[in-house]
Amino acid sequence: MRRLLTVVALLAGACVGGEAEVREPVPTLFDDSTSTSIDVVEQTSAPTVTTTLPVIDRLPELPTDVPGAVLADGMVLPILGTDGDAWFLLGPCGEDRVAPASTAVTVAPQHVVLDPGGGDDPAGVANLALAERTAELLAADGVQVLLTRTTAVELSASTRGAVGPAVGARVLVSLHRSEADAENAGGDARPTVFPRAGDADSRRLGGLLHQAVADAIEPHSAAFVSGAEPGVRPLLNQRGADYFRVLQTSAGVAAVRVELPAAAQNDPTLLAEEEGRDIEARALADGIIRYLVTNEEGDGFVDPVEAVRTAPTSNTPGGC
Repeated sequence: MRRLLTVVALLAGACVGGEAEVREPVPTLFDDSTSTSIDVVEQTSAPTVTTTLPVIDRLPELPTDVPGAVLADGMVLPILGTDGDAWFLLGPCGEDRVAPASTAVTVAPQHVVLDPGGGDDPAGVANLALAERTAELLAADGVQVLLTRTTAVELSASTRGAVGPAVGARVLVSLHRSEADAENAGGDARPTVFPRAGDADSRRLGGLLHQAVADAIEPHSAAFVSGAEPGVRPLLNQRGADYFRVLQTSAGVAAVRVELPAAAQNDPTLLAEEEGRDIEARALADGIIRYLVTNEEGDGFVDPVEAVRTAPTSNTPGGC
């Protein structure tokens, strides 16, 4: 009885001066009664579709304000100017020539000029066949291509280089073959590419051509012999200008001289066969198209061992 009175007294004391204290319940962390359900909606998106335009739809526009060129006896001669019914041309020896406009076959503006080096010699014949095959592949993608010659005739480097600017070309590639060097047989069978010195466009073109040709030749490297110093590098003459005249006279055009690997002594047939020619032609066409429709840089850029070479006294072909 005494304990009961004590508890009653304590309860009565708690009520003195106000209401009794009420403590709110503290929910536990894992109390299911306080949880909230969340509806998860799975997010889905349509697949990204990448559409690549055909090469022909990505090519630069052809110019409309260039002097053009004339086709004469398998040679392309750049037009320097006109006067009435007369065309003033740069002849095959780099000389001034006049032709009646009424008899001239003019050449329309072009995207690309291919310049097969040489003439009626074996290398010149092989270079022409390679240029023709490369032109076929480029034309299949809508590229307008012009060869500086279509017969076994040798042209002045001045004339060949001037064809590019005359027809408004974006690209000029002069094709040649490296001299065979037994010490460089197999392995590093890369091309040697000379871009116009100080020209970023020519350098980029050279890098893309080097990359494409080197990749294409690698599986067949034993059949080729690289030049003494493969890679992409400018070469100057003792006067500080481009050593190769074809690069001097093609200002305004991305221009390079490409020296392709020669045939190795243990497999001299590949380059003469259609297979070898097709390997190189496809690589050249690929590098040119990548230059025209992308911003890629390519590779193979080197610091040249030989930066300056004494220029020859004459760049004119025999018979001029």
